[in-house]
Amino acid sequence: MSAWISSEEFLSGRAVTWIRRGLVFLGIFGVGGDYYQTHYYRAFDPAEGRPYVVDCSPIGRYRAQMFLIPSNNYSNYSPWTPRNGDVVIAREVEVEKNFLQLLNGRFVEKQTCGVPLLRPLEEVEREKKEEQELQRKYYEMEYASEGTHKSFLESFSR
Repeated sequence: MSAWISSEEFLSGRAVTWIRRGLVFLGIFGVGGDYYQTHYYRAFDPAEGRPYVVDCSPIGRYRAQMFLIPSNNYSNYSPWTPRNGDVVIAREVEVEKNFLQLLNGRFVEKQTCGVPLLRPLEEVEREKKEEQELQRKYYEMEYASEGTHKSFLESFSR
């Protein structure tokens, strides 16, 4: 039983010619696009942005779409995906209010399904201070009530 297509026919057929052309096309434009982005793309000035904290704890993991535009203009460029708790410098994108542009060129969703993924650093610090103050008050109340219970138990045992 012979094969329905021979290897010679496959290697010299029309489909392979189009596949080769497509690979060359993708290679040229892929390398050209990367060259343009790494040499001519200008990230925004860090003074334009503000610090945000990546907070994906409500959803457990980062599921926002990341678009990479590399930049050689800033020494802190790295192709990392921000993780939960990282502080990043970002600016709002004028044409798309739900997206922020990070300093390294990535575009990140500010929120998804109503859950904020990037929160301003000032807001996070303020919430931490409020939480610490509440915890301190709770411990003071607990300590004060502990003394009351002890004195009550001591008076009861006499």
